[in-house]
Amino acid sequence: RIVEKSLRESGAIDTEALCVLTGRKVWALKVLLHVLDHGGALLDACSVAVLCGLLSFRHPDVTVGGDSGQEVIVHPPHVKEPIPLNVHHLPLAVSFAFFEDDGELVVVDPSLKEEAAMRGSLTVVLNPQGELCALQKAGGVATSTAQIMRCMRIAQAKVEERANQMKAMLSEYEVVRVKRRVRRKRPQEENPSKASGDPGTDEQMQESSEDESSEEDMEE
Repeated sequence: RIVEKSLRESGAIDTEALCVLTGRKVWALKVLLHVLDHGGALLDACSVAVLCGLLSFRHPDVTVGGDSGQEVIVHPPHVKEPIPLNVHHLPLAVSFAFFEDDGELVVVDPSLKEEAAMRGSLTVVLNPQGELCALQKAGGVATSTAQIMRCMRIAQAKVEERANQMKAMLSEYEVVRVKRRVRRKRPQEENPSKASGDPGTDEQMQESSEDESSEEDMEE
């Protein structure tokens, strides 16, 4: 649960922005990870997958109003542009494997075979700003403070590299998303009767999800 812990306890996601109607309606954020196969350093891959899902996700825009001021209207994507999550920073995991009793022989981003032969492991979760979000050590290998600090310095360089790669890939994905949205709008503009529609109701708030790796539901 180190991935969940690093997101929750570090305040990576702006949870206040998920509130729609104080005391009554909030967006409930749920991330599901399905691991089909892996070649080692599973936590590293999971942290990247979760962040990519969160950063690419968009939830429907809502309006609170009505006669009572308590009516929540969910707008479909062709009426109002969906809203991205407010992610403050990117906690990314970097794993290390120890192979000697004194912990001097260290491998970063170990493969599955290396993990099978290792004597101990260390997973460091940092953000690109250098803030420690979580740390997990397994195995009985004694590790000095100097060795842990060395691993953290290596992890910081890896985190910055992975964060830049993620941002580049997400920028490319956003271009594809915009093009796909434009193609959807063209048939609607040609046939306004199909494009027009009533905004969603409270019950429809559970039906909107654009990203397969994350979904949100409205809770009472």
